[in-house]
Amino acid sequence: RDRGIAFCIEEAAEEIHRYTSGYPFLVSLVCLWLDERLPESMEVRERWTKEGIRMAVREILKSTNTLFDDVVKNIENHEKFRRFIEGILLEGRQIPYKISNPEIGLGVTFGMITEDNGICKISNIIFETYIYDHMIAGKLMEEKILSVPRSQFITEDDVLDMNRILEKFQEFMRTEYRRREHTFLEKQGRLLFLAFLKPIINGKGHYVVEPETRNSRRMDVVVFYGKKEYILELKLWYGESRFFEGVEQLADYMDSRSQNQGWLLTFCFNEGHEKKAEEYTREIRIEDERSVYSFVV
Repeated sequence: RDRGIAFCIEEAAEEIHRYTSGYPFLVSLVCLWLDERLPESMEVRERWTKEGIRMAVREILKSTNTLFDDVVKNIENHEKFRRFIEGILLEGRQIPYKISNPEIGLGVTFGMITEDNGICKISNIIFETYIYDHMIAGKLMEEKILSVPRSQFITEDDVLDMNRILEKFQEFMRTEYRRREHTFLEKQGRLLFLAFLKPIINGKGHYVVEPETRNSRRMDVVVFYGKKEYILELKLWYGESRFFEGVEQLADYMDSRSQNQGWLLTFCFNEGHEKKAEEYTREIRIEDERSVYSFVV
């Protein structure tokens, strides 16, 4: 009222809550960026929208502050706590919420862990993504992940060529990781993909890992780049019937986000996985002119 700003309050509040889960400092930080720090060329009515909020979150994740510094220090200074966080994020472990456990108690004290139906979860999406990015930076320093120019994955219309990205990741996994042990790949495969993706979208895009779908069987990733979003589901191979269940799950999620395209990335570590990669890497047409693009690595 003071500033004469008109926007859909409920929609903006819902989107801010989606990223922050109501964490007071983060709510205030998002609002600060929307009000003062987004480019001056953006009109006020463009800021307090889903797109403006996503842009603010993207810029926040590229910056640092004392809260983010504490998050990283707490992970790096406590080895057992780090393994606990990695178990939730990378392996999809469903760890019962018991605050008497030292690592869980630390997470609650740090404000990083909360309870969801009796299971431990990271407090909010911003924390999750910042931690993922921290792990990705370490992975990129440890290993050679991407050696081709990012321009190969951006079309003339300045949108992501997600099929090209997944084709190149499939090739990368075949050449660089085909001899690595299965336990390593089962734990690190998802992080390897995010590490592969991050340099491509960095600067103009960001990703979100949906907390409610992260488990040992599947993990949904929503990539925002420019004004478009791309829905991916990452799964382990558990047979053909589970594979097509994944297609249906992805189609349902596409419906919930009003998207006609989705991508299914399946990690297969069984004997003959190269044959499966050839057989199940294809476009799968579903009703109402929707498509799921499947890639097996």
